[in-house]
Amino acid sequence: MLHFDFSEEPVWLDCKCGAKTNQVPCWDCRNTAEAATEKRYQDAIRDRSIWEKYRDLTAEVVLARVGMFHVETQKQKGTPAERLANFTAFVRANPRQSLTFVGEAGSGKTTLATWALINNPRFGLWVNASDMEQARKEQELGKVADRERDAKRAQVLVLDEIKSEGVGFGATFDIINQRHGRNLPTYATTGLSDMKIGAALGDGAVRRLFEEPGVKVVRL
Repeated sequence: MLHFDFSEEPVWLDCKCGAKTNQVPCWDCRNTAEAATEKRYQDAIRDRSIWEKYRDLTAEVVLARVGMFHVETQKQKGTPAERLANFTAFVRANPRQSLTFVGEAGSGKTTLATWALINNPRFGLWVNASDMEQARKEQELGKVADRERDAKRAQVLVLDEIKSEGVGFGATFDIINQRHGRNLPTYATTGLSDMKIGAALGDGAVRRLFEEPGVKVVRL
């Protein structure tokens, strides 16, 4: 018959915070340290989040580069300035909303997506889809590039210039898929139709970028 002796007093240790605990550091200190580590990581992402070209982006610059645009499923009227003000307010009020910016080269989709990133209160990161694919090719077999890992974890991400050539089911697909699985908002920009996206990345990517309730399409 098993016998357990509970007569011994528990051993208490002194944590650096002054608390008595059965392990050092105590749970409160561990949680605080983990939160601080995550904040440092997110701050590091923020520090390098915006492409240098867009760091000092203003509403006036956005209006000069973008002009008119339309957010599908939303009624938008008024001048370009009024539309931009409404769009900015929408982004700030809906920081977890994914957006897909679709337009021809030079239409201003990268500028507008970056403006959304700047105005999102969550920590963000800006990456180029082609750069992600190249980084994966250059990475050692079986390892994930740091930049790709950051793109999958950032609280909000601009995934710029999704193209049909050189993409395939690689880094771009994995970033879109994993962020969707984690319910993290993505601001994707592309000059491709949903049909061409499907041919390059598959139907799953089309749903995540164009069709699901958690995403709105911005046409430029």
